[in-house]
Amino acid sequence: MLTISYSDNTYQFEAIGANLLAKEIQILEKEMVPDASFEKIILNIYSKQCGFVTYKEGNTRIEDATFIPLASAKTALEETNRATGTTYKLNEIVTALLN
Repeated sequence: MLTISYSDNTYQFEAIGANLLAKEIQILEKEMVPDASFEKIILNIYSKQCGFVTYKEGNTRIEDATFIPLASAKTALEETNRATGTTYKLNEIVTALLN
């Protein structure tokens, strides 16, 4: 997996690796085939070693996106006793894992 960031109309190379994260995303995408026109956004919380994925239309806000927890995120949410659903909004993730 190659991690690239985009800011101020510039792409930047961030990291290479994340084999486990890539495998988790591959498993998810075998179960649900996202619309090719949607943006894939990966939220990886390094301090909790877990990731979420969302597929959103380009003109929508990230705050309104619905995130799907990967296996690592489900484990992290269970450890906080805050696992309440199968999808999460960004503010719910922050509250559950970062507060």
